[in-house]
Amino acid sequence: MEGYLWILATWGGWFYFFNKLAFVLGEGIHRSEGRWAEPYLPLFEQAAWFLYLVGLPAWVVLLWYREDFIVSFIEMAGAPSMLYGLFVSLGWMQKNTTRERLMNIICVVGTFLGIGVSFRLLGIMTRDDQWLEVALSVGFLTGLYLRSHGSARGYLFFAFMNLSNTALMYRQGHEYLALQQFVSLIFMIVAYYFAVTPLPERSRCHPVVEERT
Repeated sequence: MEGYLWILATWGGWFYFFNKLAFVLGEGIHRSEGRWAEPYLPLFEQAAWFLYLVGLPAWVVLLWYREDFIVSFIEMAGAPSMLYGLFVSLGWMQKNTTRERLMNIICVVGTFLGIGVSFRLLGIMTRDDQWLEVALSVGFLTGLYLRSHGSARGYLFFAFMNLSNTALMYRQGHEYLALQQFVSLIFMIVAYYFAVTPLPERSRCHPVVEERT
């Protein structure tokens, strides 16, 4: 069984890692001055959400098997925001429609339910690991909600999540996973920087895309 657990950890870890890479590459290309970059802008956003969704089942199964039911539930609670982000990036979710409002309600409920469950089930904080798990859940779910709705602030919450997870993995003796989380933290800081700094001036042939906040 340990072999299967290693496969699940590798599967989930690398897909989540490449999700962060796709986000930062997309933000970097968004700032590119070349016309060549324009067709690729939505592809990186779509890839980021797709990679997140592909990695999600591995983490849910792995955490459930380890009887870490709280974190497993938190991962599942983030699924609506992942789907929302993917649908928007594919153009399947138009603003101010009944479907968009319903999906948004599901995202909000999933976010607050996941955070609430983490506080409720962890109870009185007696271990540092518990604080890190709560910080991880807040960063993960809030970051998902904000990024799925196009806010660059989601990157800051992802960075907070990666920082918490780096400390948690290191404390639990998983140095390899801690390093992976630390690299993802750097990606999120860079992505946020790309997203909020003014775009370079372009020629009339390359109009400036409105800055996202």
